[in-house]
Amino acid sequence: MYRNCTTEESVWRQQQFEMLLLKKMGTKLYAKITVGELCQEAGISRNAFYQYFENKDDVLYALIDHTLLKYYQSQQIRITSNEAFHQEVLFFLEYWNSQKLLLDALQKNRLEGKLLERCLNHNLQRHLEVVYYPFMATEESRYQVMLFIVNGVYTLILDWHHKGYRQTIPEMAETIERVLLKPPFIL
Repeated sequence: MYRNCTTEESVWRQQQFEMLLLKKMGTKLYAKITVGELCQEAGISRNAFYQYFENKDDVLYALIDHTLLKYYQSQQIRITSNEAFHQEVLFFLEYWNSQKLLLDALQKNRLEGKLLERCLNHNLQRHLEVVYYPFMATEESRYQVMLFIVNGVYTLILDWHHKGYRQTIPEMAETIERVLLKPPFIL
């Protein structure tokens, strides 16, 4: 597990490793990148690396988690109407469109599953607070539906990326809104 940094310097160092890994993943397969290589390029000792991360996977998890966190922190709209929901979907799509380098690196290295895994582990409770379907009688059923929705929406983002963003942001928003607001299925 990676360390949650609190000082400016430690946050900067951690981000340095995250950005270095992202850059390396653009030119080299993730499986062939080593901790030693990251340390050498960063000009930081292995001991310093281990102050922030246990291993290379932790750098990837931190990169994904911090990308998700930036989205959540920049989210300004409280969904109270269909119009607010529409604005939030547009913002969500614009955000993920701007994360093309990360999505490219994950795709090239066949690590998209790591994004889905982190999305499901990342702040599901926050989503549960705003999602309500009248047919969900229990907290467990709400949780299961939320898992389904989060996985589905992020899978759409990955598919959109794989296809080179052929659909416009408004077209993608319409698809997501249609599925979430008027599900084509009955549970």
